[in-house]
Amino acid sequence: MKSVFAHEGDLVEKDQLLVQMDTLELEAALAQAQAHLAEAQQAIAQADAVLLQRGSELNLSESTLERAAKLLAQRAISEEEYDQK
Repeated sequence: MKSVFAHEGDLVEKDQLLVQMDTLELEAALAQAQAHLAEAQQAIAQADAVLLQRGSELNLSESTLERAAKLLAQRAISEEEYDQK
């Protein structure tokens, strides 16, 4: 506690401040927790971006494979070229 404004046996009034806590350690812990939260939010945003990129890459790969399958069926490419897709 930082300050004590009333002691045992004192008469007090409603809403009177009785003690003042030292919040320095609590404020430091809060600041550290907020910093960790910001880091976690940044990591989530980065993971979301990677996930979006991988989804785009998957879509492109699927489209490329589908086109190659059509070309192979038409004998427009060799099986070796298809395997490379």
